[in-house]
Amino acid sequence: MLANANLTLECKAGLVLDRCGCCRVCGLEESHLCNLEEEIALLSRGRSLVPWHGRCGRNLECRTRTDVDPKVVRKQNICYCLEPGLVCGTDGKTYTHCELEAEQALSNRTLEKMSDGPCRVKPKAELRVAGGLVKRGEKFTLVCEAVGYPRADVTWHLSKPGDQGISRKMPGDFEDVTVTTRGAKFENQVISFLQITDFKLDQEGDYRCVADNELGVDTATATLVLVN
Repeated sequence: MLANANLTLECKAGLVLDRCGCCRVCGLEESHLCNLEEEIALLSRGRSLVPWHGRCGRNLECRTRTDVDPKVVRKQNICYCLEPGLVCGTDGKTYTHCELEAEQALSNRTLEKMSDGPCRVKPKAELRVAGGLVKRGEKFTLVCEAVGYPRADVTWHLSKPGDQGISRKMPGDFEDVTVTTRGAKFENQVISFLQITDFKLDQEGDYRCVADNELGVDTATATLVLVN
């Protein structure tokens, strides 16, 4: 028995079959946990112990993640968009093709694609850790992600207590500090790592991640404090 046709309007990723294959339900959206076809076949016969998540929706495919360590995070299958790349919407926001299609379903097609590629915007910097207490000799890593297009340049700056607004660009002359930067999944993302391998008193202070492109600058700050 099929669900009411009005359900289609409420499902961002369209309709798919449920676990028993007899009814239609909302398909899973991009990045949602899902079940591989072989898991679904076993689940339908009651022969699998994996949890039921569901089927991916329109233009999406369930695949096993390769960007996580299965020793740290259990094996995960998520929905991937079949059409790669990013697009810029008429609302000035950047979407994957599947995200745009999902938002169009909700907006009754008032949202449209303006251009291929990310929207041109100033960067937004975000730290994964806002700082903390660090023991002497301990290793500590700060991770900063910047999203913006054109892709941002990322630098790190340290302001020590009592420096009165003066900052130094990192790694500076610290032999035990390294800065590495790499691109991320999409062309509007960049991730920068600042790693301290032997934390000392003169490394205490405010660490600013500065993301800069031709449209503007954004910063995010983490404070590291030495504890004995």
